Amino acid sequence: MKIQLYPPFCLHEIGKRDNNEDSVFPAKEEFEKSNKNLFLVCDGVGGAAKGEVASKIVCQVLSEMLTEKKVILGGDINNAISVAEEKMDAHIQKDIEANGMATTLTLLSFHQKGATVAHLGDSRVYQIRDEEILFKTSDHSFVNELVSKNIITLEEAKNHPKRNIVTRAIGIKGQEAQVKYIDDIVEGDYFFLCSDGITESISDDLLVQLLSDNGMSNEDKLEKIKSICSEKSRDNFSAYLVQVKSIELDTFLEKTNQFILANTRFVSAVLILLLVSSVGMLLLLNSERKNAVNNTLEFSIPNSVVDQKDMAGPKLVDTAEGEDSISGLEKQKLEEEFLNIEALTDSINKAKKVQIDSSDYNN
Repeated sequence: MKIQLYPPFCLHEIGKRDNNEDSVFPAKEEFEKSNKNLFLVCDGVGGAAKGEVASKIVCQVLSEMLTEKKVILGGDINNAISVAEEKMDAHIQKDIEANGMATTLTLLSFHQKGATVAHLGDSRVYQIRDEEILFKTSDHSFVNELVSKNIITLEEAKNHPKRNIVTRAIGIKGQEAQVKYIDDIVEGDYFFLCSDGITESISDDLLVQLLSDNGMSNEDKLEKIKSICSEKSRDNFSAYLVQVKSIELDTFLEKTNQFILANTRFVSAVLILLLVSSVGMLLLLNSERKNAVNNTLEFSIPNSVVDQKDMAGPKLVDTAEGEDSISGLEKQKLEEEFLNIEALTDSINKAKKVQIDSSDYNN
């Protein structure tokens, strides 16, 4: 598939902090020079020395190593992270004050297979369609672990004193990015990458509401987010808003899948209707076959004491007119047909339960 995008919009704001530890790629002023398929938002870990240096190094290394790749895989991302950590270590050797620096990562890459999403830390990537969040990364944070273990609630996590502590980041040795491949993409989908300076001010519900407002342009939507965060956020805040403009599919299978994804409710209703109709037809045909056989067959009980083994199965009535009314071959076919009908079992069981008093026959 070939994915075309509307012009993306970027935030990279210092907020109420003295310096901006966030980094983005492409930089706002350099977007026109980029390949427009790779987006990064990194947040230097708060409290760590030189967080702005860490986020800048990661954006630089990952953009240089991944920009030219046709499809970015998890191995590519983690190899680039390793190179970035080596550069961070080299910087620390020259500047001891940078010891302990780290950064979060969010990555979004579009390619012919769909999209690759990767993250480390509490910066997030969203995919939003038709007023619904289809996908959201899960924060690598102390409070999110408490929530996942049912120790605290989501509401308690918002104001927890340790809500800014991340459990995974680039700079914490031995960490690999969590990678997600997305092929469920349709025209109009939004992808939103952001640092936690955005999410501490804007809830998921508010984000969906803003992006679903058809009365605002994408630029106005991001300006609205900026206005809210400028008032409420205590941190730097950065984001990329990317909307899918069109998708050109290469194969019939891709086109079929795309139609199903874009018309899920309609396709589901059609499938259910077809299923119900098919079941109804099968029941009707089965009923008609059963009636046809039952009209031709009957059970006969011998005029002597009936042994149970004599009641083993149905027999065709051999009337005087039998030779004219039904041929031997037709009899055989009817018997075979009848044996395939579930009602035969009930009839046989009922016949076997008939209790015959031998004395009545003897008299």
